[in-house]
Amino acid sequence: MRRWTINAGLVAASFAVFLAVFEALLASGAVDELSIHWIPPEYKAADQRIMRPSDVRSARNPFGFNDAIVGAEKDGRTRARIMLLGDSFVWGFGLPYPQGLGQKLKQRVAAAAPGVEVLPFGRPGWATLHQLRFLENQGRAYELFEADLVLVAFVVNDLDLVDDVWTRYRKKIGWTNAAVHALGKILPNTVGFVTGHIDAAAEVLTDDHGEGNWMNRIWSEPNLSGYRQVLARLKAVAGEAKVPLVFALMPSAPNVDYHGPKFKLMASMLNDLGVPVVDLLPDVVAAFMGKDLGRNFRKLWANPADSHPGDAMTTVLADATLAYLKRERMLARLAAKAPRPVSERFASLPLCKDDRSVKIGVIGFDRYPFTDDTPTVRVQGYGFELAENALKPLSQIYLLIGDEYFPALPRMPLRAIVPGGSVAAFNGFFALDVATSRLREAALGEIVGVTQAGCVTFRPSGVPVTPKQGAPAPLGEPPLIRLGN
Repeated sequence: MRRWTINAGLVAASFAVFLAVFEALLASGAVDELSIHWIPPEYKAADQRIMRPSDVRSARNPFGFNDAIVGAEKDGRTRARIMLLGDSFVWGFGLPYPQGLGQKLKQRVAAAAPGVEVLPFGRPGWATLHQLRFLENQGRAYELFEADLVLVAFVVNDLDLVDDVWTRYRKKIGWTNAAVHALGKILPNTVGFVTGHIDAAAEVLTDDHGEGNWMNRIWSEPNLSGYRQVLARLKAVAGEAKVPLVFALMPSAPNVDYHGPKFKLMASMLNDLGVPVVDLLPDVVAAFMGKDLGRNFRKLWANPADSHPGDAMTTVLADATLAYLKRERMLARLAAKAPRPVSERFASLPLCKDDRSVKIGVIGFDRYPFTDDTPTVRVQGYGFELAENALKPLSQIYLLIGDEYFPALPRMPLRAIVPGGSVAAFNGFFALDVATSRLREAALGEIVGVTQAGCVTFRPSGVPVTPKQGAPAPLGEPPLIRLGN
């Protein structure tokens, strides 16, 4: 018995030493490149630090986009708009803000065709189905934000037809056991390494775990049949608005064997529908031919913990997209459009005869750093009218900031405490971001509201109001105001 106890103790001690040595080896970084199924904790922490500013920006955008709030209509300097629909590629997952695909294309188009504005409308987890529903709902409500072209940035996981983000329906081992969680605090690298490789094994040994099996399902013929209907509906919504629709097929890496067959099939479906399509895989392959890209193209990742396209990849994708827009003369046609002064939009409308039922007010006027080098002012407020004992939103809101009018984004959700204490919910909130570089003076002088009947009401502020220093609050819930008698 004593010998058995000693032997058991030696085995336990040896195992403990092995775990300690293995943890130290993993922590040293010496084997980081040997496996793609394990992300060291320090890489994950760095990824979170990179993502935090974008998460904050998205929380301040009513649609969750990693961008400023734009007006429902073009401003007086904008010739044309390109609505860029996408997912985490467009949002800029895993990257500092300027390196995201949406921001790079936005800057390149503005430089190549001044007055042409890119709207980077992307959200992590969005598939084509989500983009379609955005156009069917918010897009229609705002007349597609006066876009002159809808450009869809397609990636290979956009075929999913489940109405939720992938993390909620792709099967994966949870690893939420209390013992595993406790051991992970002691041996974070070892536990991450082991669980990551068990996840990888489950993907191989089952047909419903992991990304590989998920991709097999969404590219299967039963799913493709439903996806073709999504594409047809997307084309119909754009056609209804008389806005051209274009697809750009965007790879995450220069992997011809993986992306080539999928893009060929996708191009075939779009050709059958008569939707223009450009395959950017050849551009990506050419850009990185003969270069050391690391295991699983890791040197092209957004960061060591995130396999989304990194700075080098988003540069190629943005450049190739711009080249296509130029080659097809799309950009030239957009740049040839004439901007329309905002004041012309309401100058021909009559004054409201009795606007006492129209309520317009400012909830917040803030100056804040949208990014480190982009000071921005945000105006938030409410605009609605009391008609037939109902609260109805104003059809449009225009803001005089400095000496220029800007169209706001109106008709967003708002909650109001009405006399008697009950809460009414309706779409009477408006908001807008404007970079201070656009302004002669960051001062709000006037709000113009257009009613449902087609008349205008002016709310001069007397002395122009200057913004206060402070970041606007997140827009996760509709703002709440109190209405007087």
